[in-house]
Amino acid sequence: MKHIICIICPNSCECQVSQNKVTGAKCKRGIDFALQEVSQPLRTITSTICCQIKAVETRIPVKTKTALPLEQFSDTMKRIKQIYIYHKPELGELIINKELLGDIILVVTGG
Repeated sequence: MKHIICIICPNSCECQVSQNKVTGAKCKRGIDFALQEVSQPLRTITSTICCQIKAVETRIPVKTKTALPLEQFSDTMKRIKQIYIYHKPELGELIINKELLGDIILVVTGG
């Protein structure tokens, strides 16, 4: 039996998962989260990328568009740290760099 605290909604249900059966969840989303967490935990990465305009260099906050398996975090973070952009991005702008990130898409979350 695995104990999981659901992070999907403010209820923070204490779920127990045993043989693909979930108890303690108060909603369908909690059941889905608990089953996902046991089989393959996923999280959204939040980070920053370098934005260089003329001689000024700043960091721009970004997040992954979709959740990724936890085992991909370390490698993905190393690749995100290598990304440079040379324009001021708009809020919500998609950052696509197939060379460094493959199919992972970043979304600008601030500026």
